[in-house]
Amino acid sequence: MERQRMAFGGFNPVRYGTLPAEKLYRDLLESFPELAGWFPFAYDQGGNCFLIDLDENRSPGSIRVWLMDGEELAEVTDSFDEFITVLGQARFIRGMI
Repeated sequence: MERQRMAFGGFNPVRYGTLPAEKLYRDLLESFPELAGWFPFAYDQGGNCFLIDLDENRSPGSIRVWLMDGEELAEVTDSFDEFITVLGQARFIRGMI
């Protein structure tokens, strides 16, 4: 699977704010039940969701991006640690991960 590169927008608040991750997760599951176990923790500048895999039977901790237009998951990193490392690299400074 080819890794997706896109502009990082920010992290979703977990419980508070206009659209906390808990509500976003429930809303995503209503429209896309196949996203069960993929928790939306961040977003890109285009409105796509970064999801972390919480399912022990898949690839727990891996990061994907839900591409809203194509309704597909694209690989980003194999772990949250790797995701954070990528954010700290020079390519993030230019707005891309």
